[in-house]
Amino acid sequence: GAYHLIDLIGPSKHLIFILADGFGMNFVEEMDNEAFTPTHLSTELQTVFPSTTSAALTTLFTAKWPGTHAVLGWFLYLPVIDAVTTILRFVRTSDGTNLSRLGVRPNHAFPQQSWMTRIQREPLSLLPENILPSTYSSYFTNGTRSESYKNLKHAMDKIIMRTKENEGPTLTYLYWPNIDSTCHELGTHHLTTTSTVTELDQELLRLSMRLPEDTKVVLTADHGLLDANETQTHWIEPGDELASCLSKAPSGDAREVYFATRDGQKSRFRDRFSTYFENRFVLLTVEEAVELALFGPEPLAPESMDRLGDMVAISLGADAIRYRHTHSKSNGLEKQYASHHSGLTPSEMRIPLIVL
Repeated sequence: GAYHLIDLIGPSKHLIFILADGFGMNFVEEMDNEAFTPTHLSTELQTVFPSTTSAALTTLFTAKWPGTHAVLGWFLYLPVIDAVTTILRFVRTSDGTNLSRLGVRPNHAFPQQSWMTRIQREPLSLLPENILPSTYSSYFTNGTRSESYKNLKHAMDKIIMRTKENEGPTLTYLYWPNIDSTCHELGTHHLTTTSTVTELDQELLRLSMRLPEDTKVVLTADHGLLDANETQTHWIEPGDELASCLSKAPSGDAREVYFATRDGQKSRFRDRFSTYFENRFVLLTVEEAVELALFGPEPLAPESMDRLGDMVAISLGADAIRYRHTHSKSNGLEKQYASHHSGLTPSEMRIPLIVL
């Protein structure tokens, strides 16, 4: 467990932690054996369920299971405003209204505190220009320093400079979203995706050659991805028969979807769901999901219970469910994605740990 990882990483004056969003084990396995990353693979890890950025990053910054920290999907129902939110963007999903304008405080959305202020090193978070500043970055940096970068080379140059100028001990956290965003748009096997993975590999090699002694680099991911074609992508419309059984819009993500059924509609919903989706998804009650410890081995936090609804659908493969939110045309939610994550397949759950 944790002690094994501590031993693997070992002591250092400068610790660099890189989170490559979407960089699943399948990318490492498909790279040339001689490439830098596969030759420095330390071990394989399993991410949390749901295998999605909001859940995995909040686990990273709180050291709590998703069932405890209550950030249980990309789309998260918040009872305080009785609406589904796109939680990392901190907006109401249906119309893009910022949650702070609706009276939602960050500590309500993210009930568990970030550990960033508690570490015995001088921390710096490096984040892409388009997500700094944001409510989520303010939440997890928790008052510690953060800087933006233009591209991966720029970020790596900042890291190199910092290790040379600082006495230490330091922690530099780099979040790089490009593999994930490219896969969503183009798929895991597109040439642009391959070149994005190669860019990471080459920049990692350059970084390793330029760093001073007594520096450790740790790279991992939040999840991997699995492609879904158009026939594997199933849309639920607000006006259709399935939605009429629900008391609110579905939440969660593409391969783990949370449903809240209206009073007396549960068995009708189950029937409709199995007719629609046959054997593509498993439909569990929240109690069954908890019994299986899907959200972690601890009891669900009250906030998690309030956010989940009563049913959980989990994809048995590549199939994905998308819900057409009211104003989804205007905020890009209707886009057909080539690849998704959040399910339990090996492609989504297996992530690498690279230690340099």
